[in-house]
Amino acid sequence: MTRASAIVQDEPAFQGPALTAALAEELRLAARHLNDLAYELAMDPEVVRKHMEPLQKIDLVTQIQLSVASVLESDPQAGDSLEVGLEDMAQRLRAACQRDDQ
Repeated sequence: MTRASAIVQDEPAFQGPALTAALAEELRLAARHLNDLAYELAMDPEVVRKHMEPLQKIDLVTQIQLSVASVLESDPQAGDSLEVGLEDMAQRLRAACQRDDQ
């Protein structure tokens, strides 16, 4: 796993729909990693007993990531509906968009 950072702001390939799709896939990959981590931790009953709430937060983070990936890949202009899997997140997005409209 590479941890070095790279500056990509001036590269033409890092823009447009291809970048949006790639970012959505990166979010899905991160969600899978977190899900795998939570699964491994949940295999230990003592960890579950001591850390149930943080384990549930890991699940929430993966759901948020998957919802963001879905939104990134949707195209409302092509008739796609925006599907946000979490009502709390949908409310936050609505509020943020309403602030932008003002």
